Amino acid sequence: MTAVRDRVNERLGVVGERLNATTGGQSLCRLDGHMASAKELEGRMAVLLEARRALRSDPEADLGPIVDRWRSDLEARASQGASPAWISYLEGGASELELLMDPGTDAG
Repeated sequence: MTAVRDRVNERLGVVGERLNATTGGQSLCRLDGHMASAKELEGRMAVLLEARRALRSDPEADLGPIVDRWRSDLEARASQGASPAWISYLEGGASELELLMDPGTDAG
């Protein structure tokens, strides 16, 4: 799991820089929700932080339940007609988890 933990830390830096560049350093709560790219990056950051907490607590933590919960939440909210901002947020988190679970994937 050290490789996963290292990948989480690496991705936190990459996503954090992209999020800051996208928002111009503005607080996320001050955005109007129409910035799908910012919401997608926010979801990526949220899931990375969740994964990091799990791995700090248990270096051998199984991230599968986190993956399942994010995918399930995305499906449920999409079927309920959630706002585009919610969908972007959840899609970002689910996509980031896919990257973590498949070390051969390059997200840039």
